Amino acid sequence: MCMNVCVCPRTMRLMHSGLLVVDASDQDLYDFFKEAGVVDGVRIVRDKKLSVGLGFGYVAFKSVSSVGRALTLAGKTISDRPIRVKRCTPSTQVASMAVKGKKSNTTTSSSSSSSSSKKHAKKVVVLDHRGKKPRHKAR
Repeated sequence: MCMNVCVCPRTMRLMHSGLLVVDASDQDLYDFFKEAGVVDGVRIVRDKKLSVGLGFGYVAFKSVSSVGRALTLAGKTISDRPIRVKRCTPSTQVASMAVKGKKSNTTTSSSSSSSSSKKHAKKVVVLDHRGKKPRHKAR
């Protein structure tokens, strides 16, 4: 069990916060979660081109015990907006990596589960400047 400084995997100390306002800063999120415990790091996910927040972020704590206290902060407000707080799990991280097209370093337990997930995968359609499917393939 962890005491002050945790040597557990980072995923056990990581929290997901959602429903953030787009102009929220990392400092706002840090100040909000520091009452739960010692914050190791904060990251708000931002749009690459516009650099505005996408409405969610991640908070890493120094100890696992802070995660339980952070879960009690769900529903409290940042910038007059109640936020959602939940624990990050390795399965959600693998799923988010699959959506982005990145390979994960984990393996599935059986081949049947991977084939069933391929059946339900949505195909991404890229539209042209008119908002229609292009007639020819892009080079």
